[in-house]
Amino acid sequence: MANHTTSRTKAAPAAFEAVAEEVFRRYGRTWKQRTANVNRAYLRSQILPWFRRRPIGDITHSEVQRWFAALHATLAAANRSLPILSVILRHAEIYGHRPDGSNPCTGLRRYRERGRDRFLTGDEFRRLGAALAAHEVVTPLAFSVVRLLALQNCWRWPTARRRGYETAAGSPCWPGRRRSSMWGHVTSTAG
Repeated sequence: MANHTTSRTKAAPAAFEAVAEEVFRRYGRTWKQRTANVNRAYLRSQILPWFRRRPIGDITHSEVQRWFAALHATLAAANRSLPILSVILRHAEIYGHRPDGSNPCTGLRRYRERGRDRFLTGDEFRRLGAALAAHEVVTPLAFSVVRLLALQNCWRWPTARRRGYETAAGSPCWPGRRRSSMWGHVTSTAG
């Protein structure tokens, strides 16, 4: 992509936070409101403490590597912050604050994360129920399958915990069943 704002590169070097604010103002309009809020929170908590008051043109690949390594204890925060920093630095090139092709985030890979379980809140379950009810007449088989799975998991977990059938990881493990098996005769163990 050609840099069409070369006149700005001769001006005084821009501070990182000024360019970040410019990026959030101009490019952030393409984000949904929740994404913009989350990105701004990561900017404040993870990125600005490291790069505040640094001339944006002086930020190097090794400096970004050190910053990313410092976030290793919080993998999710590191993985979410890296693309935000990359967007800021890529737009710094577009706005003329850095030379073309100089994004120091290039080549960095996100950390591998273990999968996390997420359970629906009560409000999310109500919305799911309303959405399913709206489609019950149109696709009764799909409705029945989703309802069965949702209800099966609603009672399975408390029953498994009450009977003490859980693994060290905290997920239910019924006697005589493999953990990876989704289906089984659970009525024989339910009381």
